Amino acid sequence: MDRNEERLKENEALLEELKEIANKINREELGDKLEELSKKNQSEERNLEQLLELTKRYYVEEKLQKLARDLEGLSEKQEELSDSPEQNSLENQKKIAEEFIDFQKQMEQLEQDNDALKKPTSLERDRIEEESIEKELQEAEQNLENKDANKAKEKQKKASELMKEMSQKMKQMRSQQGGQELKADIESLRQILDNLVTFSFQQEDLLGDFSSMEINNAAYASKLRRQSDLRENFKHIDDSLYSLALSNPMITEKITEKLTDIEFDIEKSLDRLAQNELPQGTASQQYVVTGANDLAYFLSEILSSMQQQANPQLGKGQGESSDFQLQDIIEKQQELNKEFQKKGKQQKGKEGKEEGKSMSEGEMGELFEIYKQQQELRQQLQELNKQQGNGQGEQIEKKMKKAEEQLLDKGFDSRNQEMLQNLAHELMEYEEARIEQGKNNKRESETNRRTFNDTTKGQSIKAKEYFNSIEILNRQSLPLCEIYKQKVKTYFERTDN
Repeated sequence: MDRNEERLKENEALLEELKEIANKINREELGDKLEELSKKNQSEERNLEQLLELTKRYYVEEKLQKLARDLEGLSEKQEELSDSPEQNSLENQKKIAEEFIDFQKQMEQLEQDNDALKKPTSLERDRIEEESIEKELQEAEQNLENKDANKAKEKQKKASELMKEMSQKMKQMRSQQGGQELKADIESLRQILDNLVTFSFQQEDLLGDFSSMEINNAAYASKLRRQSDLRENFKHIDDSLYSLALSNPMITEKITEKLTDIEFDIEKSLDRLAQNELPQGTASQQYVVTGANDLAYFLSEILSSMQQQANPQLGKGQGESSDFQLQDIIEKQQELNKEFQKKGKQQKGKEGKEEGKSMSEGEMGELFEIYKQQQELRQQLQELNKQQGNGQGEQIEKKMKKAEEQLLDKGFDSRNQEMLQNLAHELMEYEEARIEQGKNNKRESETNRRTFNDTTKGQSIKAKEYFNSIEILNRQSLPLCEIYKQKVKTYFERTDN
């Protein structure tokens, strides 16, 4: 948001510059200024729309997880109340019932917020289970009113169990949905990339046709219409990418800017070719080809990252075990601590120079990456604990969960740095304890030394090198009569063609 505000200020400065020099420069130069402003505004409008939608989506996802944690806490509170004869009163039981009603109200509000998203997620609220919890809570109150402590305790225990089950289902549901959404995004992006590569080759062929023909060639009009068809094809690609960007933050503003540039050059090529400006028109076509190829390269990088995220084991070599050993987790935790410390020093240095400056979007992205890596380490430890079972490991697991929450709450804070260092220390103590018990399965980790090479990425790189080897003609912006511009637009908007 800070970066977008800065750019809006830049646009205001550009408008002022236009006013000052409007009477001093010719129409060609003024046209360049207006085109630059138009491209910036279009790109920034999309970036802001994406930022707003992703922020709303992030709120829904995080609020759902918070409500799951709150419900788990309420379950523990209910259990503690049932086990404490001194505190187990009707008044305290009513407070728990009120908290559950508040939980339900927040869930209803969250459903409304989710429905307001352009691509709502599935909350799958279990109202039947909620009614069962309500029933147990009400009967617990009735038993307390009747001074029947034993029956009240039975109902309280049941309510506590149901709330805990519901909390776990909410957490698991979000995790499963996240995996399903990622797979759907991978499939969508793969299709978009295929369409983009097809578009790029078709545009290259058309560029070759125009480069080798004269203006009075009989096929000139049909080739011009083919350029109009390609413009429509690219709009479909653009719309698909924009739809994906509204739910996936990996589609960054760099992609948005490249889309805007390509659309601009397609329109420019049509205008110039329609007015028989063949050299300038083919120059714009070349920019389209190069831009489409650059975009394909960016998207292939994103696709590779998404595939790696969906299948972490793709990064491992053949024959390696898919199980994560404790030594691997320790090494990764230490690496993560170093990265956090490095970013924390950079953030602290910036705050020293500019008092009160908040984290930029890039810095927030870096923090979120660290958060995700810390989350993955906890999940790996959780799998290890399931296989071998150890109370000490489960305690570290809980501390890791706490560290994740603190990362989001406090950011690059010195206390978070200390917490991460303590985690690494406890993991090493845990490993030493396992060695003493004769349970050490230590092995040398190579999980970070191998990378998965996606074939589509390699193809895109080759295509990028090929297109970049063609010399791009210098862009020239010539004054165009408005009446001819309108005629061209009217021609391409005809429905009887």
